Amino acid sequence: MRETVFLCLEEVIEIHNDQIERYGGHPGIRDMELLKSAMAMPAAGSGENYLHTDIYEMAAAYLYHIVRNHPFTDGNKRASVVA
Repeated sequence: MRETVFLCLEEVIEIHNDQIERYGGHPGIRDMELLKSAMAMPAAGSGENYLHTDIYEMAAAYLYHIVRNHPFTDGNKRASVVA
């Protein structure tokens, strides 16, 4: 079984910056703590028992929680889809 590798905070910030550069919008992080919270959700669980049972649910958790928490000034949906 492969080890699950999660995105790090810096990677998601890079994704967001790339999306703003490519498609326009206002750069910046509105709330760093909400971004950290969204980033933690796919890895939530106990030990190797994650709340999200497969890679697809984990990817959906990035999408849902970044959009829901709205941590960026602009481009939250774009960044979450790419993440």
